[in-house]
Amino acid sequence: MKVIKIIILVIVGIIFWYLAIPALALWYIWKKSKTTDKKKKMIYSGIVLVLSFIIWGILISGMIDDNKAPKLTITEPTNNQSVQAGSIDIKGSVTPSQTKVTVENGNIDKKPDGSFTGKVLLPNEQNTISIKAENGNKSDIVSLNITRVFTEEEKAKKQAELEAQKKAEEEKAAKAKAEQDAWDKSKAGQLCKKHSDWSKEDCEKLADNKIWIGMSLDMLKEKRGLPDSANPSNYGSGTDWQWCWHNYTPSCFYDHNEDGLVDSYN
Repeated sequence: MKVIKIIILVIVGIIFWYLAIPALALWYIWKKSKTTDKKKKMIYSGIVLVLSFIIWGILISGMIDDNKAPKLTITEPTNNQSVQAGSIDIKGSVTPSQTKVTVENGNIDKKPDGSFTGKVLLPNEQNTISIKAENGNKSDIVSLNITRVFTEEEKAKKQAELEAQKKAEEEKAAKAKAEQDAWDKSKAGQLCKKHSDWSKEDCEKLADNKIWIGMSLDMLKEKRGLPDSANPSNYGSGTDWQWCWHNYTPSCFYDHNEDGLVDSYN
C-alpha cells in the first residue's frame, strides 16, 4: 500500500510539475535553512506570492490566447500565381496555434504548433482560394487568385464537357416546355388556367369526373352548374348547407362549417 501511495504521488508530481517543483523547493528551504522561523515565513510567503503571480499569468495568458483574433500567414503559393496542374499545395501557419483552419474545395492538415499544409483543386482557369482561420467567434481570411494553365488536350475536354452540359440543359428545357404545352392543352390544364387558385391535383380529379370530400362548391358548379336547391339549416351549432343536383348521382352535398367545402354527400 505504501508503494502504491508513493507511485501515485510521483505520477501526480509529474503531471503537476509546475506546482510540485516549487513545493519541493519550499520544503527544502524550510527544512535546511538555519534562519529563524519568522524569516522563513517571510521568505516562504514571498515565494508563494511570486509563484501565484506566475501561475495566474500563465492561466490568464492561456485565456487570452483562447479568445485572441487569429492571424494567417501563407508561405505557398503566392497570389496571382500560374500553374499547369489540377491542384496546388498550400503551406502556412496560424496563431494562436489552436485555431481551426479550413479551405474551400480542398483540405488542410494542421500541426499542434500552428503550421499547416493542404491541397486545393483548381477546376477553372481562374480560381479564388479562400483560407479561413476561426478562433471562437473571431476569424481571419486570406484569398489567393490562382490561374490554371490548361493544355490543349484539357481545353478540348473542357469544351466538350461544356457543350454536353449545354445540350443536356437544352433538352431538359425542351422537355419541360413540351410537358407544359401538353398540360395547358389538356382538360385539367384548362381548368387550372381558368381557376388559378385550384391545385393541379384538384384539376386532374375534376377532369376525371371524380367527387371527393374537401372539394369546393365552385368545383361542383364547374362540373354541374348551379345546384337545383341550396338549403341552409341551423340547429344551434352553426349553419349547415345542403346543395342538391337532382339529375346527378350522388345528388346532395353538405357543408357543416360554412367554409364552402364538401364535408359529406349522398
